[in-house]
Amino acid sequence: MRASNPGSVRCPSTAVLFFLLVFVLTAFVPDASARQRFMEGDWVAWPDLRTYVDFEIGKNTVYIATTEGILRWSRTKETWLDPWFSVPGPLTDAIFLNNPTKVREDPLTQDVWVLLPDGWVVRDTGVDYWEYKSPDGTTMERMERQSRKRVDPDPGLITPYQYVLDINDNSLSFRNQEWKYDGGIATDWNKAFYAWLGLGVGIIDKYSPTLQLYPQGVGPSPGLVVTDSTIWAAGQLSYDGGWLWKRTRKEKDEKWYFYDPAIAWGLEEGDVQAMQVDKDGTLWIATNHGLMFGNGKRFRLLRKTDGLPSERIKDVQPMKGGAWVATRYGMAFVNKKTAEVIRPDKETEKAFAVGMWSQLAAFGDTLYASGPSFLVKKAKNGPWTEIDVTTTVGAGTDPLALWAEQGFVAIGDKQGIAWRTPNGTWQQAFNHLWHDGYVLSIDFHGGYFWLGTDRGLVKFDPTQGDAIVYTTKEGLPGNTVYEVIGEGDYLWLGTDVALAKFHWNVAGRLD
Repeated sequence: MRASNPGSVRCPSTAVLFFLLVFVLTAFVPDASARQRFMEGDWVAWPDLRTYVDFEIGKNTVYIATTEGILRWSRTKETWLDPWFSVPGPLTDAIFLNNPTKVREDPLTQDVWVLLPDGWVVRDTGVDYWEYKSPDGTTMERMERQSRKRVDPDPGLITPYQYVLDINDNSLSFRNQEWKYDGGIATDWNKAFYAWLGLGVGIIDKYSPTLQLYPQGVGPSPGLVVTDSTIWAAGQLSYDGGWLWKRTRKEKDEKWYFYDPAIAWGLEEGDVQAMQVDKDGTLWIATNHGLMFGNGKRFRLLRKTDGLPSERIKDVQPMKGGAWVATRYGMAFVNKKTAEVIRPDKETEKAFAVGMWSQLAAFGDTLYASGPSFLVKKAKNGPWTEIDVTTTVGAGTDPLALWAEQGFVAIGDKQGIAWRTPNGTWQQAFNHLWHDGYVLSIDFHGGYFWLGTDRGLVKFDPTQGDAIVYTTKEGLPGNTVYEVIGEGDYLWLGTDVALAKFHWNVAGRLD
């Protein structure tokens, strides 16, 4: 509104003010669905979903509540849908569906209700978001009136190879492993669903009595590898249920498979520190109890008695013919065909033979290695060459992350990140930009450095020098991010709670 002259401003009438107020409110207050900073499917997590709580048969979906989230099976497509673990709430806060006691679908509206320790939450199908809300008496009565036929496995069902069903208590066993039966439910479409504690879910068709097993849940994932055909994830290998997980990506129904250290030949107990896959598909696993490698069917285990500098392997990096390992007592190369451990010469290459090394990276035929105050590289058949680090980050510290690609090198530590361009120029950013989190992993994807830290996932723009931090408030399953791997519009994240997939590149979303 323009004044009639510089020294005089007329006051608008009450009607005009009311009109302006209504205009502002309608123009700038979005509707409920537009208020979501994140939408359903932007954060998908696979935590340890092997402890069953409750079943529900919906109109199009079977829901299986576990202590770590909700599994979903499509009745129409006959395949698993992405599980629900962290979902967007009414504003920006995520709602974590862990430790539920009930899951219900309203037969009238298909809204999904989940009872959590702090109250009911509902997924409103009209706007596709979750909120805390208690169902009224009519809704509760309608949901509880639905038929939920509880069933036990038929003693005559056919189990997968070497699995045995105990006809007395319905427990399922495989060699020396046993899983307690914890309930089942049948649909009106001739399907039955069973749950075994610590294993997962079994599904059977009335007309094809062969049990199809679906082990569910990865859990904490310090080790993570993503290829076009396979995802490998692991945190702790143990005889009590800490498995190596493999997810197929080429099948119609993508599945999780597990490799139990008590069953799989060559696997042993140990905390996984890092994992890599070479060009031939061999998986290399660095643990605190040695190095394991194999093709997924049979693994080879090497310890200090086999020539390794130490059984506590900090990192592993495949190269042609085998893989390099980094330990606190030197580096070594492992020949893949012979399993021979080749150590650098203690006389001419003492620093590499007995020095402290923690991180490895490679691009092409060039290997990079870092340790306290050291960054070196080794080209194909060439000598070790030290790289001068002129930044504070990485130059007098013990690096926690190392990344290399096309002449670029990046180091992460307790202070931040430093990176070198192919022309040798170093730049750095300190972690006060992301709540002082330690940098545990680095990837460069979509023009950004993506940093896994102990304070969340960081999106750092190296050209602008600013950072965005994603935590559990936004939907990240755990605030410690061990691994970050970019793939198109998604990031794969190995966290202290679960393996997760983040849809980072969403058009129109403002972070």
